[in-house]
Amino acid sequence: MPLVMITLAISIVFCGLYLLLARRLQILDQPNERSSHTLPTPHGGGVAMLTAFAAGLAIGHVMGVAWEGPYLILAGARYC
Repeated sequence: MPLVMITLAISIVFCGLYLLLARRLQILDQPNERSSHTLPTPHGGGVAMLTAFAAGLAIGHVMGVAWEGPYLILAGARYC
């Protein structure tokens, strides 16, 4: 369970940093007639979450966690 909390904390930090960076660099989705939002909204936050997931896997590996198939498939690893 501590690994889940560590990964959650990393995700919160990475997403917050990405939000600041996206606003500063104007990486924004401009609303149009098909949009559900009315103000420019940062997009690409999935990159921060994926990075946090990869960091959680790496931290787990360092902690000696033996990952099973579904986690490795999610991470894009191949079976030998």
